[in-house]
Amino acid sequence: MKIALMGNTYRPRRNTDLVTGYSIATNDLMRSFVRHSTAEELLFLYEPGQYQEVALQELQKEDRQSRVRLISEYDLLFHGPGSLQQMNVLHSVKEDAVPLVALRERLGKPIPITFTMHGLAEQHLMLDTYYPLLYMPFKPYDAIVCTSDAVVRSLEHTLERLQRVNPPLVQVLGQPQIRLEKVPLGVDTDYFRPMDKRTVRLHYGVPEDAFTILWFGRFSPLYKADLYPLLHVFAQLRRNNPDRCLRLILAGSQDTELDYVGMLKKMIGALGLDDVVTLILNENIRDRAELYSIADVFTSPIDNIQETFGLTPVEAMACGIPQVVSDWDGYRDTVVHGETGFLVPTAWHNCMGDVASADYLPFHPAHRRLLQKQLAVRSSVVDCSAYLHCFQQLLDHPELCRSMACASRKRAVNSYDLRQVVSATENMWERLLRIAGDSDEPFMPKRIPMLDPCADFRDYPTTMLTDDTVFSVNQSVGQCIAQELAVPVVFQHHIEEAALAEPLMNYLQKHEQVTIAEIISAFPHFQPDQLRRSVMHLYKYDFIRPL
Repeated sequence: MKIALMGNTYRPRRNTDLVTGYSIATNDLMRSFVRHSTAEELLFLYEPGQYQEVALQELQKEDRQSRVRLISEYDLLFHGPGSLQQMNVLHSVKEDAVPLVALRERLGKPIPITFTMHGLAEQHLMLDTYYPLLYMPFKPYDAIVCTSDAVVRSLEHTLERLQRVNPPLVQVLGQPQIRLEKVPLGVDTDYFRPMDKRTVRLHYGVPEDAFTILWFGRFSPLYKADLYPLLHVFAQLRRNNPDRCLRLILAGSQDTELDYVGMLKKMIGALGLDDVVTLILNENIRDRAELYSIADVFTSPIDNIQETFGLTPVEAMACGIPQVVSDWDGYRDTVVHGETGFLVPTAWHNCMGDVASADYLPFHPAHRRLLQKQLAVRSSVVDCSAYLHCFQQLLDHPELCRSMACASRKRAVNSYDLRQVVSATENMWERLLRIAGDSDEPFMPKRIPMLDPCADFRDYPTTMLTDDTVFSVNQSVGQCIAQELAVPVVFQHHIEEAALAEPLMNYLQKHEQVTIAEIISAFPHFQPDQLRRSVMHLYKYDFIRPL
């Protein structure tokens, strides 16, 4: 099997970067394909000159089997997708639905396209992903990779609603053919593993005998979780157990849109928890596996529809740390209630009708996004009484903690190791390839919604030239083309045609009159459109003129 992967999704994170589940998940998936895939070849598509080019070159060095090959997106643009002819699958670790299907339809080969959904709740997905699923030429061997049952059900709900409110679209185009395949995210269980608590607690200054609860993630009440219920429950736990040494660690990185850490500090002070709650920002975390190993319990009271899977409970699981998390989204898939930890009951109400009926207000898109998320998280509830009871159970029964720790490590290794994820993905691809082998569906590149500048805006210029237009050199202009034609074009040094000016001028100076068609024949190593643009560029700068 030969796999082509969208390289624009690979963004190795620096220590000071915002910690997001998306960036961690996508980077881990990309690296895991290089390390664990059985594919005979891995093609990474990249844009020259961008950050990913260097990052992918470093990733290529890690490939001990020399299977990784880098394909320039500029080559695909200017020379067509012929370099992908031998590929069996096109895959992206993010929701690149439109570019994937456009590339496959242009290639005209029955190649399954698959992409992983991470977030489902962003408004732009309506036009960028969900509606295209209804009208783009997807095939029965294409699939959305859903990381949890929650993703499967939510996508089903969304697509069913869009079809219900757009019956003419369904009547003309039929039901969407793309499949929903469940493949979870995973973690590196060689890195995330049980460690000696005494050693790591000494490093972080946590008392050896303290019952320690850890929350780790992104400090954001709008994109992850409102942490006040956790602080409230911890304060109550401390009041109920005055003779116990209790600690709460809140660790992670913060959004720039809101100083949530500052707000949390005020809440901690108001609850009288300054001496027992520690805030650790990302730049002070030396090792994420160490951080988990400080704790007796990991917790995450997620209450946000932005979440779809949740990597941190699985990372804690791999480190042998019981999880007390909200009964929400993908957490239901990973955390086994009563075995690896506890799922805390949650509640919501059908109270977002005003937002759903006016998903264009306020008109400022960034403000709309923040307001809608704030309204949603105000109404989702993690039951504090049940939350407190779960912590008390683990505090009162150390043997339960130990049994959950063992069960957690076992479950992480057996179900969520990145090797298992890569294997499950490859099994999915094998199923899709069998379906593709039996398919005779036509390819429809013209159904891809694309702008055609010269067709759509052909009335703008005074004249539209053709390949029969004859040009000659403007003799009043100097001959030193390389020095005179300094063109401040974005990405010029990465585009082949940037080097065409001088050879074109040399060719034109040898011939008194030349048509564009003759130039195209004289330079077979360049694409016709590259040559047409270069001729027009010389005309633009008055080096040549049409007769």
